[in-house]
Amino acid sequence: MELLGEDDEGVQLGEGEFRAVHISRGISGGVFAYWTYLPCSPTVPAMTERRAILSGSLFEERIGYARAVVDGDWVHVSGTTGYDYATMTISDDVVEQAEQCLRNIGAALAEAGCGFADVVRVRYLLPDRDDFEPCWPVLRRRFGEVRPAATMMVCGLADPRMRIEIEVYARRGDASAPNSVDARAGARLPAARD
Repeated sequence: MELLGEDDEGVQLGEGEFRAVHISRGISGGVFAYWTYLPCSPTVPAMTERRAILSGSLFEERIGYARAVVDGDWVHVSGTTGYDYATMTISDDVVEQAEQCLRNIGAALAEAGCGFADVVRVRYLLPDRDDFEPCWPVLRRRFGEVRPAATMMVCGLADPRMRIEIEVYARRGDASAPNSVDARAGARLPAARD
């Protein structure tokens, strides 16, 4: 298959699965195009696992979402609070909530076939920024050697008893993958496994 690129130059895509061409007109009148393309044999469709993992949260049923979604090698864990589904309670203490968040996330990751060592991105959501620092030791125990990309945001949560919510993205892979690199010194950090 061939598509026209810049200056009407042909772009050869080769064999594969052509998904879509996206065309838009820029403010200055120029036309921009890009395409979605999966390089694979056209006779063998690309197959990707996609499944939902449910935790028993009442919000999952009421709102219509999953605790986590496995999409191929990627695991997307929804914002998870410190609600204990075994006792159907939530602690008033933010550190205990952070610990329970991580237990809930750990259960979802395990069901997806991975663990905290596979987490590449974490997002912390808190109504009160002053609650974040007391949670650092708990978070460091899980992520200190893994070193995922991270963001902390101050925002309201669904229930006023909730003081922290954590969302993670993980990539399932094999344990022989290279360890992470400390960009400050170029030193390798040890791979952490649960």
